Amino acid sequence: MTDILFIIFSALTVLSAAYSAFSGNLVRSAFVLLLTLALTAGIYVLLGSDFLAVIQLLIYVGGILVLILFAIMLTSEISQKNETTNPSRKDFMAPLLIIPTLIFVIFMIFTGPNETSFPDQRPVTESIGELLLTDHILSFELVSFLLLIGLVGSVYIVRHSRARNHQNQDGAE
Repeated sequence: MTDILFIIFSALTVLSAAYSAFSGNLVRSAFVLLLTLALTAGIYVLLGSDFLAVIQLLIYVGGILVLILFAIMLTSEISQKNETTNPSRKDFMAPLLIIPTLIFVIFMIFTGPNETSFPDQRPVTESIGELLLTDHILSFELVSFLLLIGLVGSVYIVRHSRARNHQNQDGAE
């Protein structure tokens, strides 16, 4: 059953990615990219990597893709246009991408392993957390300290710019 689900998810991922890449409508392409990224998270779940699936959904679908969609929707000129950016380039790139991919797939079918083996379905989040807090504790603390410095620096910049804007408004009156 897992093999069949993996094949279905993989085929849908490839089809949605191709539609997203070659679609003429930018808004439709961004929404199909959402489907592609969600299907990729589904593949991660099937392969037993629950942590990567959650990160895929949180960072790419929840963050970056929403940012792309907001940028498209807020830019009215882009969302109203329904034309491709460079149609002649699209016709050239499709065979350039499809032919090597098909050659690779045919090669893997005939020379690859005969049976598919999926890893055991144990969660990897616990082992990642254990490694971060034992073997890589120094790296983990350094990264958290750098993030804290970035946060304090951004608060300082915002407060400093607000104070300067407030002084400029008082001086103008």
